[in-house]
Amino acid sequence: MSKRIGTELNKETIELMRNLDTIYVLGTVNEDGTPHTTPVGLLYALNSKTLTVFLYRVNVTAKNIVRKNNVCINFLAENNLAINIVGTAKKVKSFEQFDIFVINISGVDSRRTPFAKITGGIKIELQRDLFNPEYIKKYYELIEGIKKERKVF
Repeated sequence: MSKRIGTELNKETIELMRNLDTIYVLGTVNEDGTPHTTPVGLLYALNSKTLTVFLYRVNVTAKNIVRKNNVCINFLAENNLAINIVGTAKKVKSFEQFDIFVINISGVDSRRTPFAKITGGIKIELQRDLFNPEYIKKYYELIEGIKKERKVF
């Protein structure tokens, strides 16, 4: 059952989206018009109307966003939370092999079912021995820079 929440995120959802322990499903449109989804972890809520996401530059998703900027983000979390976010994305920075996009939110829906209770989402733990810890440090530095540029606090 879908219920329109509005055009911005509430405080609880913003805080949830500032952790690096959740996987989000990011949807875009392929060149041939077919839908494309991919799991992403480096997604952050700048404020109630704006998100940022880091994607590998060679990723199909990044290429799709550059070509056609419509995106959809879905995620599940404990306390029966099923959120669908729609908006438009724009590449704002690059860092090594990553492109950084800002997503302007145009709609937020609740997508939970009346037949089941959501008890959790897809959680991750970064493999510190495989993932360069400098990326996480730089990730937060870049987010702070984007916040200042966009006057988001």
